[in-house]
Amino acid sequence: MDGSRMELSKVITLEFPQKRRLTMYLGRNGYGWCSGIEVRPGPQWIKLNPINSKGIVTTSCNIEIPNASVIELIQEISKNFQENR
Repeated sequence: MDGSRMELSKVITLEFPQKRRLTMYLGRNGYGWCSGIEVRPGPQWIKLNPINSKGIVTTSCNIEIPNASVIELIQEISKNFQENR
């Protein structure tokens, strides 16, 4: 599939398996515990938002990734993960 034509059709919520509060995010009010991420589609990008320790998606911190770069990002993360395993 051509990355420039890729578009998610629904919101994806990924809860991290370990609830030990090992992951944090930096939002506008400082650091918070992160228990997962929400991946929200848009017409030109996907947006990643952390899920806080109360299970609420926070909008104080987000990352927007252009749809055309999503496949390349996933490939690079996968490659790096495999090399450092």
